[in-house]
Amino acid sequence: MSKSTLSGEFCRDWIGGYGFGAKILWDELKPGVDPLGPEN
Repeated sequence: MSKSTLSGEFCRDWIGGYGFGAKILWDELKPGVDPLGPEN
């Protein structure tokens, strides 16, 4: 988990909570991670 400040550009590109969550998960999760596995 990491902490960062959201830029205005990010907010415009990924409007709303679902968009933010999807983008952050896309960037932070490793490919092939088991959604129910202990490393997730």
